[in-house]
Amino acid sequence: MKKNKKELGIDPRVKRKLSYWYGFLVIFWVLIALAVAQALIYNTYVGVNHMPFYYVLSMVGFWAVVTLVIISIIFYQKKYYFDKPMKTLSQAAKTVAEGDFTVYIAPYHKQDKYDYIDVMFEDFNKMVEELGSIQTLKNDIISNVSHEMKTPLSVIQSYAVALQKVELSPEYAQDYIATIVEASRKLDSLITNVLKLNKLENQEIILDIEQLDFSRQLAEAILKYEIIIEQKQLEVEIELEENIFIASNSGMLDIVWNNILSNAIKFTDPNGKISIKQTSDQKRVYVQIIDTGCGMAQTTLNSLFDKFYQGDPSRSSEGNGLGMALVLRVVNLLKGSITVESTLGKGTKMTVELPRGWGV
Repeated sequence: MKKNKKELGIDPRVKRKLSYWYGFLVIFWVLIALAVAQALIYNTYVGVNHMPFYYVLSMVGFWAVVTLVIISIIFYQKKYYFDKPMKTLSQAAKTVAEGDFTVYIAPYHKQDKYDYIDVMFEDFNKMVEELGSIQTLKNDIISNVSHEMKTPLSVIQSYAVALQKVELSPEYAQDYIATIVEASRKLDSLITNVLKLNKLENQEIILDIEQLDFSRQLAEAILKYEIIIEQKQLEVEIELEENIFIASNSGMLDIVWNNILSNAIKFTDPNGKISIKQTSDQKRVYVQIIDTGCGMAQTTLNSLFDKFYQGDPSRSSEGNGLGMALVLRVVNLLKGSITVESTLGKGTKMTVELPRGWGV
């Protein structure tokens, strides 16, 4: 029974293969031409009449054997060092194109004897690994976004249906409306953060850099939380320098302070303490925000800036896990840095460092 190309392991898209006999004939006639040239040189000094017929025939056979040996060596070298690696790479690339990112191509030689084929395989493996990570991250993001959107949408739908009941009392109706408004707010916050994060990662945000009164901007960000701070009876200690100007973007800085401050307030129990200290030198400004909240374990710290990561499941309903991911990307965009120190049960210290001049 005749097997098709696929069963033989041949890619059906390959329409042409290098013919062994074609190569043999080319090399054979090249060598025959060289033999004729040799005969002409021989004829110049001795004369072909002195060359027996069987000698000529044996020379043709000799060159045929030489041709066969040479082309066998060439084809073996080509098959082992070119055709086989390229076929392996082609099959692996086809598998990756079909969505399988578990592909790995083993190098032909030990690491201390790598050639360009081995290096190419190693780079291909790294590329596939990176593509697999990106695909996994993409799937996780889609899954998380879907989950985060489903929860408030379910709440809105459930309470909207409940509002349609004629016998519903005005008090319950107001509670249901408040619940719908809160769920809508969370959904709006999620969508806004996803869009901001997408723009930041795709570098679609063009920054308008301006001279900012940094201390004033930070103070205004803190004042936005005055009511919540009073409700939780938190002690807030603020230490800011005066007339500190930096070249930056106020909208981006708002994202940083809003997320860090809201987390500090959220994770600090009533009657706790939050300290905010701002210092500077000639080139940079530094902001330390320290709380006496629940703190974080090392595993939480390691994933703090990951998208949709929420270290405290008991408070997961209060956010969507995008805040700190946004903070990191904004700080990087502003050419600054952020460090976090935390002890479980004792609190957290976040330090933001920003340049005073753009590009410093």
